[in-house]
Amino acid sequence: MTEICLLSGVHPGFTLDTYVDMMHWIHEAAPGVHIHAFSPDEVAHVAHRGGLSTPEVIARLRDEGLGTIQGTAAEILVDSVRQVICPRKVSTADWVRIIKEAHTAGLRSTATIMYGSYETPEDQATHLGLLRDIQDETHGFTELVTLPFVHTNTPIYQQGIARAGPTGREDLLMLAVSRLFLDNFNNVQVAWGKVGLKMTQLALLSGANDLAGTMFTDDVTGDAGASGSDYLDPKDMERIVTDLGRTLRQRTTFYELV
Repeated sequence: MTEICLLSGVHPGFTLDTYVDMMHWIHEAAPGVHIHAFSPDEVAHVAHRGGLSTPEVIARLRDEGLGTIQGTAAEILVDSVRQVICPRKVSTADWVRIIKEAHTAGLRSTATIMYGSYETPEDQATHLGLLRDIQDETHGFTELVTLPFVHTNTPIYQQGIARAGPTGREDLLMLAVSRLFLDNFNNVQVAWGKVGLKMTQLALLSGANDLAGTMFTDDVTGDAGASGSDYLDPKDMERIVTDLGRTLRQRTTFYELV
């Protein structure tokens, strides 16, 4: 294990000190492990609660042991879409600003796109264009993480607002277009827990080069209605990668080979 990823969303009771305490507990239990945590949404929340600026929050998290920041809470970076699918999350401008602040402070991050809910192909293109522009400016993204919308148990699907997620064709198109359009990204990750192993294998032929982690729990995907998202045995990773004539390699957060 080289990384611990904390994924929780905004907790109304959490403060900056809560996040700092969490990181200290982790480093006590696993000295030297890389901590990947805290989306721009969470940074904005604790900044507001503590009467701090977001650069102050980022600097404290960095100094207390944060390794990289999460590029989650991006969903689709178009405000007309965000007002429908995630109205309580930060605006597009705030997400972009906070990610740039983190990169400037020396914290690299992932980039994400959650597609297949309410947005149009034009919205997807706008989102990817923003990511490419940020990367040109900061070079701070380690990879793009593609996140197909898992619809089953979500209120916006049950209310008829969102559609039933992307099709397999759309999954492969997203990966292929991302690989071609994001010419300043070295890595494109497929979310195996959301698309399944057979589609994951096709994704590796369509532009993806990263299987992410084995993970031990993914309550977000499970609660949304997907199954089989908790754990991927490295033996299964080896099987699908070897079948493609490729070599499975373990990496660090910064894509250094272990």
